[in-house]
Amino acid sequence: HQSTDPLLHSTTYLYNDLGQLRQQTDRNGQVTTYTYDVDGLLTQESRPGNDTVNSAYDPFGRLIETDNAASHIDRAYDDGSRLISETTCANTGAPTTTCSAAPVGNLPTVALGYAYFPDSQLKSVTSSDPGIPSLQYGYDALGRVKTVQNGNEAPFGFGYDLLGRVNSLTRPNGVIDTFGYDAAGNLTSRDATLNGAPVTNFDYTIDPVTGRRASSTDNSGTSTYGYYDNGWLKSATHPSGSGVANESYTYDAAGNRSSGATQSAHDAADRIQSNGSFTYVFDGEGNLQSKQPLSGGPGTSYSWNTDHQLTGITYPDGSSSAYRYDPFGRRVGMTDSGQDTRFVYDGLSVAADYDSANNLKASYVTGLETRSSAGQAGYYLTDGLGSIRAVSDSTGAVTASYSYDSFGVPSASPQAARQSFTGYQYDQKSGLYDAGARYYDPTTGRFLAEDPAASVNPFPYAGNDPVNRIDAYGAQATAEYALLLSDDANAAQCISGAVGAIAGPAIAGAALGLAGYAVSSDDVIAEIAVGLVINGAVCALNAATSKACATAGDPAGEGVVYLRTDANGGKPYVGQAMSDSRYIERQSEEHARANPGADYSFSELGRASPGRDLDMLEEDWIRQLGGPTNKSNPFGGLANRRHQVNAALYGLLGGLC
Repeated sequence: HQSTDPLLHSTTYLYNDLGQLRQQTDRNGQVTTYTYDVDGLLTQESRPGNDTVNSAYDPFGRLIETDNAASHIDRAYDDGSRLISETTCANTGAPTTTCSAAPVGNLPTVALGYAYFPDSQLKSVTSSDPGIPSLQYGYDALGRVKTVQNGNEAPFGFGYDLLGRVNSLTRPNGVIDTFGYDAAGNLTSRDATLNGAPVTNFDYTIDPVTGRRASSTDNSGTSTYGYYDNGWLKSATHPSGSGVANESYTYDAAGNRSSGATQSAHDAADRIQSNGSFTYVFDGEGNLQSKQPLSGGPGTSYSWNTDHQLTGITYPDGSSSAYRYDPFGRRVGMTDSGQDTRFVYDGLSVAADYDSANNLKASYVTGLETRSSAGQAGYYLTDGLGSIRAVSDSTGAVTASYSYDSFGVPSASPQAARQSFTGYQYDQKSGLYDAGARYYDPTTGRFLAEDPAASVNPFPYAGNDPVNRIDAYGAQATAEYALLLSDDANAAQCISGAVGAIAGPAIAGAALGLAGYAVSSDDVIAEIAVGLVINGAVCALNAATSKACATAGDPAGEGVVYLRTDANGGKPYVGQAMSDSRYIERQSEEHARANPGADYSFSELGRASPGRDLDMLEEDWIRQLGGPTNKSNPFGGLANRRHQVNAALYGLLGGLC
């Protein structure tokens, strides 16, 4: 089978007699081969340049060991197939050679252990490194996260209103966040106080017609926002003294952004070619290769592996950065001008940083806290998008403040926090954010590589609406992910910073039941490894905010699963909307983003409660209509590029329900 992009670059797929992908030749002509065992499990993925991923399984088909050139991972499970330990270390030379106790090579050896309550809710996460505190979780009677305790300090506490929305967050240092919502469920305030005195405030006014944020007010003053009719950000005016410049944007029909009076140029595949400051060159796979200043002089070059992972940057001054990844696609090493930093993960979240001698530098509770190797704690203060806006110490005093423009360009103040804009990791040298699956350049509002999930335009951030939407991992089609985070009364984006500590362990857990939503880490991690959408991340965010399946029910009513067809040809697409108003808005949004030659029509397939039920209904239809079209299933019946619910979870919840 062969697929061809708008620039006539082709990808070729070859299959074995069982229909399994055995070889892929990408648009750069690079060949990857796949090997399977007698049970049909992938045991080796061989990429160019001796870049090979090996995997081994137990008799139950569970992944127990995997390695690549950068790292080795050992995993163990209990009788319920829940992940109970994951050990990471430097490459051991073979997938059947387990990690040694002592750190060897360019990674520390760290084992994380997971314990569960009888109902499979995550109870604790412990580390073999005594410098990384254990995490303890507590839940209320409805299964919602009530407490998160980092080591021996006082716990973080979460409170909920009658509709299941987080309305308070209490930190160990006494700083308390209170959340306010309007009648439609939109977040209108997130204000932090210490002993009743204000610390930070993030207040929002909502346009009653569109439901979008018309303004936001923080300690520096009020910012106002303007939008085009399709919801793309048109302008942002910020208070003087905020350190953030005013913004003005225009877009072409495909959603490619231009800033101010300078028009950007893009090719037929929506790859940026110039923007008034730089010219850009991409490889055949849609990865940025170089950025050259129009004023002349040396430029910046970028190198990639066949998994679309950024492996190196060479800067105009001749210095460089290099990046290493584990078999799950997580960045485990970064070298900037000779200085090496190594990362250990809890699920998709960085749990700790180490130096070049494998000495612990800092540990993290995602979205909540950072702690130095000496035990000094810093508590994050976040806004309504989950962006880190300040850090407070053990007394509650603010020790650092951060600000960004709408697309995440940081102000002139140093961005020292590991977690930054919407929780992304910020790299000061490159000026890029590590979003997980891709790198993001806030100066252009675009990712450096194509979106591995389906999207009309694979480069823009958050569907060009960064004031109201996020792209949590850089691997989800932004418009679809935004639907999970927008209009509903339990919008996860409103508290993404507050519950950030939940998402990482939730994804790592083999059967974590936050609010009853089980997540299979085998399939979630496997999907990450092959570059597919991270369904587990959405499950965790939904469940953590009681959006998915709180036993109290969902007051927001029923969502819609719909079929989009194009009268001018092409495969149909199955999607969902959380409400009737979102269904109407979704139709206009998709028309606005469509190829000018498209003639879309929409039909309703069914209705269900937003969250798990709606996801399962959408997945039912995806499977009935031939499945998604992607590198694992190039002959799928739909334009969708992913399943809505991963295979293990779909089977666990009963399938075709």
